[in-house]
Amino acid sequence: MDAVLLGFLPGPLAGQAVVDILTGRTNPSARLPITYPKFEDGGGIPYMHAVSDMCTKDTDGPLPHFENQDCEVQWPFGHGLSYTVFEYSGMTLNTNELKYRRRQNEDPVLTVSVNVHNSGDRAGADTVLLFTFDEFRSTTPESKRLRAFEKIWLEPGETRAVNFTIDFDDLRFVGPHDDTHYILQNGMKFRVGVGASPDCRKNPDISTCSSPVTITTDDDYVGACEAACNVWAESGCSKYHHMTMDKCWDLCGSIHQDSSNELQMNNDGW
Repeated sequence: MDAVLLGFLPGPLAGQAVVDILTGRTNPSARLPITYPKFEDGGGIPYMHAVSDMCTKDTDGPLPHFENQDCEVQWPFGHGLSYTVFEYSGMTLNTNELKYRRRQNEDPVLTVSVNVHNSGDRAGADTVLLFTFDEFRSTTPESKRLRAFEKIWLEPGETRAVNFTIDFDDLRFVGPHDDTHYILQNGMKFRVGVGASPDCRKNPDISTCSSPVTITTDDDYVGACEAACNVWAESGCSKYHHMTMDKCWDLCGSIHQDSSNELQMNNDGW
């Protein structure tokens, strides 16, 4: 097969839409919202999976007769075809370091820009996807994470710059303490990748993958303290008990930093 048309539940006007795509009257621009399995048993792995989720390969050698490898899929999340060709170039980031300071007025944002060029002889729409790849963190990161997307229309030979903005809160993750709050991690690095299926883990040096971006925090930053003090501030109790946000941070941080045997609370669980 040169191509497969996947329609799911297209509705009562599906017939005309299918005819338009197959005859070329319409240039398709859809992206797969799932990972399509390769084998009949439905095996493989979904798009949203931990970097540690692997499949095994039979080595037919000494015990244990297998080794870990990436799972094979038929088509990955975000895959899609078009009757024209889109090329990406000139990806830039506004910074390679995002600094979180609890006393600053606004959190930093990451701005990503990439040029999309229609190098084919037909006009068409392209859905530009932006992923992030965490290099490490205190809990197992996802293999990749879709952060933003935008669909643009390009005439043959046309080039357009597409800009994305990633809010700082989007880069938080569920911490190791429990599953009720999101945290940051000082020194955590990640890469940005654009396109349908960039692999910035295996191929970090390709043009559609960025250099590492580092998140830095205050030396006294504790994720559990941030979550606890935000709950305190939102509760409205602070105006009755006269404990400011800064005082809450200092109290919680002092418990976290205490290494004596008298305070058995040095577990980020204030």
